[in-house]
Amino acid sequence: MNPIVLKEKLTNYRKWLRLGQHSVAEYLGLTRSAMSALESDLERKVELHELIKLCKLFHCSIDEILEFGNDFTLNTDIQFSGRMKVDDDLSINDKEELKFFVAELKKLKNKYSVNQYQAKSEVVKLAVKELLEICEITEAPVDVYKIANKLGIHVKLSALNKLSGAFVRGNPDERISGILLNSNQPERRNRFSLGHEIAHFFLGHYPDKDIEETKLGRHTLKTEKDADAFSSELLVPSSLLQSELDKLSTTSISEIEIYKLADHFIVSFQMMLNRLYYSEKVISDTQFKNYSKMKVSDIKKKASSVDNQKIEFSPQEHLKDVIGPGKRFDLKTIKKNDIRLLQEIAYEKYISLVPLEQRVTEVKDIYEQTIFWLVNAQTSEVSKNSEKPDPKEYLESKGYEVYDKRPNGGCLWVVDSEVVTKDIESLIEKGFNFVKTENGSRTTKKRPSWYLKD
Repeated sequence: MNPIVLKEKLTNYRKWLRLGQHSVAEYLGLTRSAMSALESDLERKVELHELIKLCKLFHCSIDEILEFGNDFTLNTDIQFSGRMKVDDDLSINDKEELKFFVAELKKLKNKYSVNQYQAKSEVVKLAVKELLEICEITEAPVDVYKIANKLGIHVKLSALNKLSGAFVRGNPDERISGILLNSNQPERRNRFSLGHEIAHFFLGHYPDKDIEETKLGRHTLKTEKDADAFSSELLVPSSLLQSELDKLSTTSISEIEIYKLADHFIVSFQMMLNRLYYSEKVISDTQFKNYSKMKVSDIKKKASSVDNQKIEFSPQEHLKDVIGPGKRFDLKTIKKNDIRLLQEIAYEKYISLVPLEQRVTEVKDIYEQTIFWLVNAQTSEVSKNSEKPDPKEYLESKGYEVYDKRPNGGCLWVVDSEVVTKDIESLIEKGFNFVKTENGSRTTKKRPSWYLKD
């Protein structure tokens, strides 16, 4: 394994999971400068116990990170059935992610129940009403991830470049339908993109095509305009919006009230502003122009400056409804490709359960806390199901000659070999910090060895 490639992969995995360098350094027990060296300095080797901890964090195997197996940027030769519409300006990474996604949908065809729901009405507002009734959605914020699951659509969030979202229509007996989203977008943009792609499915767009990709700002096709209108209505249903407006004085809606409305429905301030001006017609031309010029960050500060008890994000509390046996995610089966979706759901749960005035945790911190909590919870789950072995007894049972100097303040030693490494890795996974040294010790006659010190 080329050390340059390995260090690039460590950086890419960390960024793919939206983790800061400082937080990963703390997880490994390193300083920030040591972590920086781990990702950039070729003289700083990655120790085996560090690599194993990183694999736990990244939800990958050692083989994957050393490029002996598949990676999340898998270069696959699987071809699309049907026609694929991809412009030349899409990056290689985007095209590879699309190919990988189609292959993934084929593997998941037995996981989802395929529901043949189709809108009865061609009128967007009525079609959205049908869908909300099918999915039993009666309050905001609208759970678009739940809607996709109800329709039998697999949603994946991945690190894309220029692609905003892609809808892959399922084929009977071959693959399920899927929606690929760019998780480098803000959460509110992702929700809109997901609603847009659900529209293509529910409204029956592109019945003879496999792929249609949508990019920000493309509004030329009627189907694209309909999908945008559908997504706007789906995220902010007219009936639910009217219920909120009835609580306000529609003759003098302030920018803070509009921001709170946007926050309540988890949409952007500009989208809510457009909705109130163009569709609901409850704000004047002057208000629209003035509010459009304001900085959203300034409005947010005003809206959240109320002196209330602050509530921090708690993965254990805010994810209890989605993680566990029989729920959307099971600790035993969560994979790397589930993590970005889980991060977005964690953010939505925090927003929906904690009022704006009481929130204190930023989205980037929610992403990080979700991952570290997940790793700790999975480790605890494993610990419940397996007792921690005595390393000396374990290695001796495997037939290795063990030198235990710990009673005299020394270390437990075992001579390195091709076969002992796998057993040492197994012990490291169970929490034993074995370290390899090429020079060994007098005890092992200077032969390459592993040692453990209590």
